[in-house]
Amino acid sequence: MRIELYTAKELAEYFEKQTTPGSDSSIDFIAFSRKHCERLRNEGRISTAQTLETATNAIIDFCNGRERIAITEITSKFLRQFEKHLRSERTIKRKNQFGKMVTTKKKPLSDVGVFDYMTNIRILFNAAINEYNDDEKDEVLIAHYPFRKYKLQKPPEPDKRNLKPDQIKAISQINENELEFERTKFARDVFMLSFYLVGINMADLYDMQVSDFREGRLSYKRRKTKGRRRDQAFISIKVEPEVVPLIEKYRAKSGDYLFDFSKRYCDSHTFGNNVNKGLKKLAAKCGIEENLTTYYARHSWATIARNNCGVSKDDINLSLNHVDEGLKMADVYIAKDWSLIDEANRKVLNFLIYGNREF
Repeated sequence: MRIELYTAKELAEYFEKQTTPGSDSSIDFIAFSRKHCERLRNEGRISTAQTLETATNAIIDFCNGRERIAITEITSKFLRQFEKHLRSERTIKRKNQFGKMVTTKKKPLSDVGVFDYMTNIRILFNAAINEYNDDEKDEVLIAHYPFRKYKLQKPPEPDKRNLKPDQIKAISQINENELEFERTKFARDVFMLSFYLVGINMADLYDMQVSDFREGRLSYKRRKTKGRRRDQAFISIKVEPEVVPLIEKYRAKSGDYLFDFSKRYCDSHTFGNNVNKGLKKLAAKCGIEENLTTYYARHSWATIARNNCGVSKDDINLSLNHVDEGLKMADVYIAKDWSLIDEANRKVLNFLIYGNREF
């Protein structure tokens, strides 16, 4: 510790940290994680917060429901045991929306699932180091780093989550009378809404504002990445005639939200989960064996655009609002041409709906 770098007030705060909970070996990893997730929520990064909260809850489950876990307990040995726990069948307890404790059996996680959980624990641990340590002042309250010994193993590339064009047609053309439950009908509509809008994700559909819909376009900032990009992940998509009936069907009658999804579900996470539940029944009705989720709309749009319509990978990246790391500098100089997305989407819809292969 370099005392000459501190003001009197900072010295007092430093020594207070040494003698109160939330410092050194008494740093509570769970309490910190909750606080970090709350900050993310306040910044509008709801999806990221929810993902990190899920990882935090998994640690609590592993520790038999213990809500206080000192950060010094998070060692490489702990992480290896936690990974073993994630790879086994396990039982978790959670409160449902009515405050009732519900017990659920969880299947062992795949390599991809384990990688995601451990990556999120590492994100939280790094955030704690950033919060409590100050290298410039030689103030190191968290001295160990378990991820030096515990190495994350990158999983093999996951199976592609895309449907064939005929399967998308089956979803879009199924008679509503064949769908027994309202949630299944709703899931079908939301899936097609996403597909027609270039695979827009659930968080952005849920958050879409009335002000985002103007001059026949949806122009918005993608929630998942807007805080990490200089362009704030802005994108503009032309609303094609085929999607207008669905937009009008679910258009909110009042308020700032474009759609009425916030009247049905308390947040985008619950919205997405319920759509996915409806998609399971929809898949069975359509003879689709894949574990259908909302992600399939996005992946299927991209696959059809490339393989059936000959859209370039660059234009698909633009359409999906992705950033090519190798072209970041070029993006600084080149203005985005949203008509490229319009053309790509029109090709996909023409192929899917009208069988038009002439591009």
